[in-house]
Amino acid sequence: MLITLTGLTACGSDSSAQTEPTGEYSVTSEEVWCQRGTNRIYGILYRPQGLSGRLPLVIISHGFGGSHSFGRPYAEALAAEGYMCYAFDFCGGGNSSRSDGATTDMSVFTERADLKAVIDHFKAQPDVDASRITLLGESQGGMVSAITAADRIDDVQSIILFYPALCIPDDAKSRYPTLADVPERSSLWDVQLGRAYYERLYDFDVYAEIAKFQKPVLLLHGDRDNIVNISYAERASETFSDVEYHVMPGAGHGFSGSSQTQAIDYAKAFLNRQTTNENTSTTMTITIDNKTLPVTLEDNTATQELLATLQQGDITYEAHDYGGFEKVGALGRSLPTSDTQTTTEPGDVILYQGNQIVLFYGSNSWSYTRLGRIQYSNQAELESFLKAGQGNVSVTLSLGGSTGMNSVRSAASDGNAYYSLSGQRLTALGLEVPSHGVYIKNGKKYIR
Repeated sequence: MLITLTGLTACGSDSSAQTEPTGEYSVTSEEVWCQRGTNRIYGILYRPQGLSGRLPLVIISHGFGGSHSFGRPYAEALAAEGYMCYAFDFCGGGNSSRSDGATTDMSVFTERADLKAVIDHFKAQPDVDASRITLLGESQGGMVSAITAADRIDDVQSIILFYPALCIPDDAKSRYPTLADVPERSSLWDVQLGRAYYERLYDFDVYAEIAKFQKPVLLLHGDRDNIVNISYAERASETFSDVEYHVMPGAGHGFSGSSQTQAIDYAKAFLNRQTTNENTSTTMTITIDNKTLPVTLEDNTATQELLATLQQGDITYEAHDYGGFEKVGALGRSLPTSDTQTTTEPGDVILYQGNQIVLFYGSNSWSYTRLGRIQYSNQAELESFLKAGQGNVSVTLSLGGSTGMNSVRSAASDGNAYYSLSGQRLTALGLEVPSHGVYIKNGKKYIR
């Protein structure tokens, strides 16, 4: 057979409405439009209130014939936990889609292009943490999320797959044994399809494709799914290199009631673990004039190589002021680049031309590779640390601590104190209560 259901995603806003709060944060929603070529993509962005700075983002993709409405319960629940969530309509993705495009032009490959356009839109937004983008997809949207992640490895931190329709290529061949058998027009579950839906599936190895994604995956599948046989999920669980796989007892193709609640709980725990793992394993520190601040790094090929280099020892280089908004200096080696047009903010750590590190105390727009973000309390503290406008400084990059939250939990820590992700009390780093960033208090992460 094939797929079902709905989902979410958003970009560029029209209106906002208050939704029912379901967790620690109240949640608002707004219509947001993205663009792929001449096609507009409609979605709804769910935003936690009371948080500032860059936030992690979950992009929710619906199934065959569905719409953004599928993702609403997941988006509201995750947004209440501090995640921005975008649920969208694929172009031609269903009869009720508000995005442009006809169902007769739709395929998993056009939907992959839609999802890439959504990723690119949000990567450029100043309130999105581009290093923490998760794709959540159900059914056909699950397959699309998986093959998109495999194609955009540097842009996706993790994926969450609900009963992904990895059966689509097999179903196409079962329905039409050869490409020559595929008609120009056909109908499936009251959705009119064109030949484009099938024609690229006959030589597409979906498992070879998704195996390219070697980052964390959460995979959920019901044991009573009569649309996508659970054997496809079993094979996927053996294909992904870093997968958490749960069989949902009694659930069919679509989660509701207790199975939906369980899926939300699994998703929350999975996302929180990604944050914890990221914060304890991908941090470094910057030291200038005997003062040190922690940096939370992006997850891309540049930071991976930088971390590998720092395993061999600290890196020290000279930096100077430029343009009244940055300290820049030659790293003394080259790192791989993935440049995109970026508008920086104070605290950003950027790779320029592959071999220069830029530490921003102001803002600029240029084509950069983002490396990470300095954790600081306020603008005055950041400018003092970077010695903004005061000439050349010696900068030392070091690996961050690896104990993170565990060291804070195990220590007899002050319950009212804030700690860095490397386990250092912020007052020891010259910081008081943080105005933004990710911190630890009472053994729990806080995003400001």
